[in-house]
Amino acid sequence: MKPARRADLAAALATVAAVALLLSTAGAPVGAQVRVEGDAQLWQEVLEALNRLSTAHTYRMRTGPVVVEVDQRSSPPSSRMVVSSGGVQTEIVQVGDQAWMLTAGICRLLPRQQSAAMAPTRPPRPQDITGVVRILGRTPGAHTTPRGEVRPVYVYEYESDVEQPGAGRVRARTRLSVDRETTLPLRMALEPLGATPGSSTRPGTWEADFYDFGADIRITVPPECPRS
Repeated sequence: MKPARRADLAAALATVAAVALLLSTAGAPVGAQVRVEGDAQLWQEVLEALNRLSTAHTYRMRTGPVVVEVDQRSSPPSSRMVVSSGGVQTEIVQVGDQAWMLTAGICRLLPRQQSAAMAPTRPPRPQDITGVVRILGRTPGAHTTPRGEVRPVYVYEYESDVEQPGAGRVRARTRLSVDRETTLPLRMALEPLGATPGSSTRPGTWEADFYDFGADIRITVPPECPRS
């Protein structure tokens, strides 16, 4: 493998890992035993929105150079992630606990442990999650979807302190924009409040838009990819 291609692959993996952490951390408190500080009713509204996302049959998510398609109707659930980095497009297809990475015409089956860590559709287990949620408030606003639609939303702000499997304790402040009519999340922005485990630096804010709920999304493993 050429050095440039190896660097592009490393960049893609780093981006994918960031997306997986965004989703798993932001949705971690759903259904978990957490202590709520602040308006408990607002937290129930946040839980409803996050549960709507976790049970949506299909949707798309965009964050920076990454677009994720999710199909939770299939058995097992599947996802397709496309990353554009350094002029190279990388595609990661996840079906259950297996994942394939296709970049520069080369496809490889990822190790199962790596696949599980990347899976944006992997639901957190309640027994793995503990911590405190601090509700900061709710304000009305508007959100423009990637399709150009303007939707009225409520913007919820909260801080969470949860124990995430494989990542240790994660503290973050989250802004969640929820469609007032459908109660579906449309945008999520997560700002880490401290260094991630094993790092001395503080990462920046991650943002994601959710859209195309109920779209006809069909995910298949590319024919050039090896089977297990």
